[in-house]
Amino acid sequence: MIRRATLPLVLFASACLAADPTPEEMLKASLEKLTAAKAIHVKGAVAKITAGDKKGATMEEDLWVGEGNRVRADVTFVNGDERQSRLFVSDGTTQGMLEGVSDERGPATQGLSAALIKAFLHGGSAIVGEMLDALDKCDAATVTDVKAGGDAKVGDRDAVILELAYTLNVHGDDVILTSKLFLDKATMLPLRRESKDQEGMEIEEVYASIEIDVAAPEGTFTLPLPKPK
Repeated sequence: MIRRATLPLVLFASACLAADPTPEEMLKASLEKLTAAKAIHVKGAVAKITAGDKKGATMEEDLWVGEGNRVRADVTFVNGDERQSRLFVSDGTTQGMLEGVSDERGPATQGLSAALIKAFLHGGSAIVGEMLDALDKCDAATVTDVKAGGDAKVGDRDAVILELAYTLNVHGDDVILTSKLFLDKATMLPLRRESKDQEGMEIEEVYASIEIDVAAPEGTFTLPLPKPK
């Protein structure tokens, strides 16, 4: 039997335990924070393939996502001596993918900002890069399971690890992936991630910084003039 004098302490302890957010709640809180931002800047994202056929290859990305389907993604793929750069820009009305001499433009994809934010949080910059390459044939990463993976340190930041399982539909095929997402405990923003797909490819991804509600430099979401033919 619990004594009356100790009952308040028991109730207090129970309330503290109940206040701890679940993994699902933490992931939702992070998504809501990113979605509510007027602008997001993912600076210095580096995704390195550590296992699989393309081991050693890296993807570097600088990503801006603004309200009204305004997006800018500067992406560079490096594989040995091969280096390939792409620029994707959407001003909210028109979007374009520029790659080498290629210059493809068309109407801005509806729901683009929200889809890329969701894809970034659930799958990372590598998944965003895949989506930008085929927006009409990709669905945002859909989480099918999320579990607590413990605590960690990322540099000097305290992080909580969320273990995610998710799918990405590419060209009609479901790609199954798992990842460990390291969220900053103070900001609920991603610090790094470790991902693996069903073929055994493993990716480690880190970010120099993630800024929200920052003013984008003038011209960030302006499409360059079409290249002369």
